[in-house]
Amino acid sequence: MEALQDKVINEYSVNGQLKADTELTLDQTKLKNKTRQKEKRKELVRSIQKSYILGAVFLSFFLIIYMALSYTEMVALESKVKVTSNENTDILLAIDTLELQIKPYLNERRIEQIALKRLGMVYPNENQIVKLNKPIEDMTASDLNETSPNTNSLLSFISSIFE
Repeated sequence: MEALQDKVINEYSVNGQLKADTELTLDQTKLKNKTRQKEKRKELVRSIQKSYILGAVFLSFFLIIYMALSYTEMVALESKVKVTSNENTDILLAIDTLELQIKPYLNERRIEQIALKRLGMVYPNENQIVKLNKPIEDMTASDLNETSPNTNSLLSFISSIFE
């Protein structure tokens, strides 16, 4: 019987050892699984961080290129503005020069002398002057078409016959 007890005790200790070993291996596998999950999470976070960093680098690169192109366009526009401004200044100087050149020709006395002497014009007689009821600035087109009857002219006499 003692042999049987020794055998049972031996088996129990072996089974207990097996149970302890299996519990130990289960704990170890759980721990390994947890560490693997942590490592996977860390790798995922690192890959996401790398993606963000890579995206930020590409975005920065494209922004730098865009800024460089925009700057060159801005410089080109500034040079066009300077050229246009210089042309505008030249045109204003030309206008001033032409105004100074034409000023003597716009003198009323000179125009009157040329009209009288060169063109043979004369001042109108009293019956050739048209008198207006209003200043010319206040007149409309219909006012200009109206004619006041002049009884002294031959034309008014003939038109009165046909009326």
